[in-house]
Amino acid sequence: MARKSRKGKQNIPESGNMKPVYMAGLYARISTSSAGKSTSILNQIEYMQKFLKQNKDINIYDIYIDNGVSSFSKNRPAFTKMIDDVKANRINCVIVNDISRFSREYIVAIEYLEKVFPLFQVRFISIFDGYDSLKDNGSLLVIMLKTLFAYNYSKELPTKVGVLLEHNQRTGAYMPSRLPYGYKKIQRDDRVEWMIEEETGAMVKLIFDMAKQGTSGYSIAKELNLRGIPSPNGAYWTSVSVRRILTNRAYLGEFVTHKSKNNLLQYQKAIPLLESQWLYHKDHHAPIIDEKLFALVQLGLSINEKLSWKDTIPDDFFKGKLYCGICNRKLKRKKANDGAIYYICPLRDEVGAACNNKSRRAEKLKTMVLYVIKEKIQNV
Repeated sequence: MARKSRKGKQNIPESGNMKPVYMAGLYARISTSSAGKSTSILNQIEYMQKFLKQNKDINIYDIYIDNGVSSFSKNRPAFTKMIDDVKANRINCVIVNDISRFSREYIVAIEYLEKVFPLFQVRFISIFDGYDSLKDNGSLLVIMLKTLFAYNYSKELPTKVGVLLEHNQRTGAYMPSRLPYGYKKIQRDDRVEWMIEEETGAMVKLIFDMAKQGTSGYSIAKELNLRGIPSPNGAYWTSVSVRRILTNRAYLGEFVTHKSKNNLLQYQKAIPLLESQWLYHKDHHAPIIDEKLFALVQLGLSINEKLSWKDTIPDDFFKGKLYCGICNRKLKRKKANDGAIYYICPLRDEVGAACNNKSRRAEKLKTMVLYVIKEKIQNV
């Protein structure tokens, strides 16, 4: 999103003894959006602002930021906004830290630097490349070659990274950024290994023992919340987070990889793979539970699924449509003692006072929806 600085407060003098004043758009971009990577955006802007302190003939009109956007993407909102401002004569100077921030596509870069910007009399500056179209001393060829190399590198890198990643997954050498609840990373010689964390590892064992005794995931979550035990994500326990632990084979000492595949070249989200394509690495790390306990728990989970009352009521009019108005969680469908169906926030249901939203019966919700629909029709 573009961040505004000073807009349209100065006319650009074209004659006289004054130096020409340029209204500049500062463009910053990074492909990966995350807390760590966001500092790179700030660094880019800081470098450009330092550059402007030494160039008094340039004023900032706007700062354009594309965070988490690939240079190959055709949908760069801030970039598009900047070009629109160029065409509207709001800015007549574009500044980047280096040409790869502007574009890694050779043809795109050529199009703008040799056609679009000269047509609109726009000055282009790439700080680290030492390129300034106003003082071009033959460095345009160098910057174009750099763009060509960057393009080829960007196309080859995802393939190489993908091959290495799959190799590490197949050999079990792959190390996830975050280990399952109950484990921590330790450095041993020249490699990183999994190690059971004392407190959370004990909680995993407790959860399996409770499930073995027939305690439901809902009751386990409630008990853990009453004890004030932090969940894996640092919030509250839910039946979903409990089930995630009870079905994770990592607690047997196994490491399951190749569950999904990334198309790194197109910067797409991971594509889930069939379970038959998963890779299992046994005796990969120290187990927290044994095979017998895991098998008993899976059997219990399977029986509970078959006996679920939800399976006997396939019609769910509000499925995927109801969210808590306080904490924005998807509402949970339950059955009252009198057989009526109602919806409740999972935090209120499993944690108690964690959410103040009240439960609503399905029939009452249908009546409310019907009333709103009729009201809308009457207004039309």
